[in-house]
Amino acid sequence: MKYKKYTILFSTLTVMGLVSVILFNSIIDTLWYFGGNKLFDENYSFNERFAKVNHYLMAAKSYDCIIFGSSRVTLLDANKIDGYKCFNFSFSDGTPEEFIFYAKYIKKYGRIPDKLIIGIDARYYSRKSSQPNVPEFVIALDYPPVFIKPYLSFDVLDFSIRTLQKKPPRLRYYDAELIGDLLPNAPYYKPPECFTPDGFGRPYTGKNIQYISRLKEILQAKSTVGYVAPISAWDMLPLIEDGEINSYIELVYDLSREFDMFYDFSAPSAFTKRTDNNYDGHHFTRDANNKIAYKLNGYESEFGLSLHKLSYEAYKRAFEGAMLMFEKEVGERKKSDWDCPHRSAVR
Repeated sequence: MKYKKYTILFSTLTVMGLVSVILFNSIIDTLWYFGGNKLFDENYSFNERFAKVNHYLMAAKSYDCIIFGSSRVTLLDANKIDGYKCFNFSFSDGTPEEFIFYAKYIKKYGRIPDKLIIGIDARYYSRKSSQPNVPEFVIALDYPPVFIKPYLSFDVLDFSIRTLQKKPPRLRYYDAELIGDLLPNAPYYKPPECFTPDGFGRPYTGKNIQYISRLKEILQAKSTVGYVAPISAWDMLPLIEDGEINSYIELVYDLSREFDMFYDFSAPSAFTKRTDNNYDGHHFTRDANNKIAYKLNGYESEFGLSLHKLSYEAYKRAFEGAMLMFEKEVGERKKSDWDCPHRSAVR
């Protein structure tokens, strides 16, 4: 009898513990099964590739505009795109190869978008190939697993506890509408004092441009807009130091030919020379991204180069001129070993 009582007690406590874990994780809701964190508006990045699908499926048929990109593009407010209901499917280290899987998913569960916006991260075109990091259910074109299974995992519980303690893994977060922003305590960017020449200088190549073509083929959007997100002018300098400015310019221009409209915000400008509008050289404030949205909407502004209006020669002159002018302003930077405190964001 005693054994039976202990078994019942143990089973009851176990069930209560598991239910408590599920309830707690559901309230913090790191995977966005129920609309995100219910305790406060800061949602920290746990698994964006998973969470964004959950949020998208809540109103998949209503989105007539899709945005793809890396972490730089997560900070673009989809609500600022005029005349469309956009969903921002960007996530950290997102690559065009991965976006193919999501395009197929959107085609099955959502609607063919009228507008497709793709943020280009040039790093993808100079790095070695890597395996796509896509949830299995996305690859299988299936629904996400029932919330009980992921919300019983230790990883989710650990992240929920850290969220409650307000210990974000990054200096940015998502608000209650899944719009990215920098945390209020994010520091101002500190320009590097040196650069590390060894091991860099890899050329930018267009060998993977076909993924952009494939994306367009799958989604068949009426309008396609592309852009290179802003990068601190300081972090663009290694293009000259590495001797790869020409391959970068050629790549970006070749990519621009895939779009109806294309903008390059990475060229040095008064905007990207500032240190108070970003914290690391390539993640910019919401206000800064609102200026990007303004340009993407087709309005004229001095920020960004409109490549769909420029010949290759004109773009090359404008980009090189801005780079060389900034290099002159900065002066010669000292070379360093691998202990250099900061290295280019374009790599």
